[in-house]
Amino acid sequence: MAMASSRVLMIVVAVAAAVWCGEAEAAPTAAAAAAHAVLSDHGLPRGLLPAGIVAFSHDPATGRFEASLEAPCTAKAEVDLRYNATVSGEISYGRISKLSGISAQDLFLWFAVLSIRVDVPSSGVIYFDVGVVFKHFPLSFFEAPPPCVPTSFILIAPHKQHYLDRAAPHTAGRWAGTLLAAAVSALRVYYAQGFYIVSYGLGIYLLNLLIGFLSPMVDPELEALDAAGPALPTRGNDEFKPFIRRLSEFKFWYGCY
Repeated sequence: MAMASSRVLMIVVAVAAAVWCGEAEAAPTAAAAAAHAVLSDHGLPRGLLPAGIVAFSHDPATGRFEASLEAPCTAKAEVDLRYNATVSGEISYGRISKLSGISAQDLFLWFAVLSIRVDVPSSGVIYFDVGVVFKHFPLSFFEAPPPCVPTSFILIAPHKQHYLDRAAPHTAGRWAGTLLAAAVSALRVYYAQGFYIVSYGLGIYLLNLLIGFLSPMVDPELEALDAAGPALPTRGNDEFKPFIRRLSEFKFWYGCY
């Protein structure tokens, strides 16, 4: 009899907890509502930002926004997204540029999302710029703000960033260590006679990084079409445009590392 009563009590507690969680999810904070309203007003889906936003600011003059979460978290949906405690960027109609604080997963790798855009809303496609390529997804994946599970792994990010800042000036040392690790990995594959599929996928990823490192930030042909004129200077007083890589040396090394 006591065991049956305990089971009934446990069921009642579980149902009450589920109802409480459902009410908590159904009642977003004012900051979350403001953030999702700004996204909708700029022609972007509400699901780009998670539901657990505790603070939000937006400057309509510059488009600069900043969303704060209680803790870094991961949203598990059709597209796995990882959010830092602070997400910021510049929003304009159909586009978020200078984005920081969001990463997207592709296979077993995480890529920092640099910008997000929707060219034609009726196409139902949204584009994520991950620094190497543009990933496109259906807009329907981001219709509703996703629930976000706190990720303890991201809590080490400030300490990791400290060591990355210290390693940034030491270009030769960084690449020497990376090449040594690559040589050890190649020897392991050779002697173990395995890991071929993983090595193939890693090779494609490194090749994409190399293409991004060798490619310009803006395609000269597209720029010439937009300007309706020649891509190279024709007079001595024309502005000189230096070669700017799509993927910087440090980001190239960090991706390889």
